[in-house]
Amino acid sequence: MTGFAVLDVETTGLFPGRDDRITEIAIVHVGPGGQVVDEWDSLVNPERDLGTGQAHGIRASDVQFAPTFRDLAPRIAELLAGRVFVAHNLPFDRSFVLAEFDRLGIRLPFEEAPGLCTMELADRFLTTPSRSLAGCCAAAGVLLTDQHRALDHARAAAGLLRHYLHRSTALDWTGHLAAARAARWPILPRRAARPVRRGATSHFLDRIAASRD
Repeated sequence: MTGFAVLDVETTGLFPGRDDRITEIAIVHVGPGGQVVDEWDSLVNPERDLGTGQAHGIRASDVQFAPTFRDLAPRIAELLAGRVFVAHNLPFDRSFVLAEFDRLGIRLPFEEAPGLCTMELADRFLTTPSRSLAGCCAAAGVLLTDQHRALDHARAAAGLLRHYLHRSTALDWTGHLAAARAARWPILPRRAARPVRRGATSHFLDRIAASRD
């Protein structure tokens, strides 16, 4: 269990301390050499409305039968444990993950293994006037397919990480990996929660409607 966990979240808003919640989460596992080895994603029922902006394109019907963060927390902790936490705009994604676990009374060891930000690292590895995910991907030649879907964001950030890993050994990658392995993650009892992905609920409801015609 070593390598990087590249994470992205879609949320109801911008402020986890003001009751904004995660409504979609994706985690892509990347090996020490930059290869993608696994990926996981799910919609999350935020137990509130989806917010006013809804730039993520998620509908209430999409999350109606999705698991809550409490349901998914054991699996998310398992996917992050022992790996370097990576995100594009790390402070944003990390603050939401921390807030969700804090609501459950669970401490995460981000002080021991703070993680890496592909946006911040762009200054070191890329020449681009924009540090947005789209701008960084364009500069690095990384595919970004859907700009409002957590799994596509996480895949793109994983591509940036791979680009950075292959460009330079100046950064202490091994130090980050060692710190992540040494961090003490909580072991939570598994819950019988299955991930729900976009379209799954609507397809299910469509099939029910069709069967009644």
